[in-house]
Amino acid sequence: MNLREHIQSSLDDLAAAEKAISNLGTILPRVSEDFADRIRRMRNTLQARVGKSTGPTDSLWQDFETDRKACRDLIRECLAFVEGSLMRQKGFDNGLCSIADALLRQFNESAELGWNSFTLPADGESFEGLAEVIRLRFPITGIWDLPIAAHEFGHFASTKLKPAAQPREDYTGFQSDAIAPFFEELFADAFGTFALGPAFVRTCLFRRFPPAAANEQSDGKHPTFATRAYLILAVLKQMGRTVKGYTTIVALSAERWRALTQAAQQPIMKENKELDTMARDCYRFLRSSVPRLEYTSWPAAQSLSSELAAPGDLKGYSLADALNAAWIARLVAGSNSQEISQRAIEVSKKIAEAE
Repeated sequence: MNLREHIQSSLDDLAAAEKAISNLGTILPRVSEDFADRIRRMRNTLQARVGKSTGPTDSLWQDFETDRKACRDLIRECLAFVEGSLMRQKGFDNGLCSIADALLRQFNESAELGWNSFTLPADGESFEGLAEVIRLRFPITGIWDLPIAAHEFGHFASTKLKPAAQPREDYTGFQSDAIAPFFEELFADAFGTFALGPAFVRTCLFRRFPPAAANEQSDGKHPTFATRAYLILAVLKQMGRTVKGYTTIVALSAERWRALTQAAQQPIMKENKELDTMARDCYRFLRSSVPRLEYTSWPAAQSLSSELAAPGDLKGYSLADALNAAWIARLVAGSNSQEISQRAIEVSKKIAEAE
């Protein structure tokens, strides 16, 4: 195949992706329009290459290779969007994406960050920057998976708040060579803790972070689970300066995580002053930047936890309260996590509908 034929092949791929997006109809129209616009711009770039393809081709092949990779990345995004949209439309998310949407809208309202997107099921959690779509790991089986959406929203928030651009003297912990490569992930964890409090801590430490892999570092982008657990607990400890009860939760959660990692024969992370500094600085930064986002209504979660089976008037409760109430009920009951999850989902739906 010559250069012109290779370009045409990419144009054909774009046409197929465009058709798939258009076949979604009115599902999630804002992002459908965004993808359609990006496909048009990619097509224009490739078509401009066609007009030059009859001349000397050495540099044109190199230019096209860059375009080809960008085209494939765009098509992969289109595929993930189509798959997630159809899975959500058919109910394969168990209706939990709608609750996640409402939770993130509440975050956005408190933080005033301008988020106007939605969540979709996918093969793993992630934040897609251009369309601002937040993907949740499939299968989304219960209320316990939803707090992770707060971490992904933290990635979005970091693009708006620009925490790394703050004066160096306020962020000495961020300058460490050991922390700097993982700053974005750790900031997202700090954000999730700040926004959801104990519910985020418990979902991470008791459900998502595998104790047997606590000290593994695989990709150079994500810190170890032990590092993340330390930072998350340190942020909640900072929040405990103003919220009664958090200090006890930090101690109990740290002990439970320590017991799990010891049982998995993993070394325990010792005191880490750099992470303590980062937790302190992230907390101060978030409290000054988005003060209304901080989860301080712990008494409301405690009250709601006793009402999950037969909730009364839900006015005044937030979805963050519902997620925290679910974890309180689960830890008190010690079992029946599926039943508690289902009750918390029903309560969350009512809270979301009342928005």
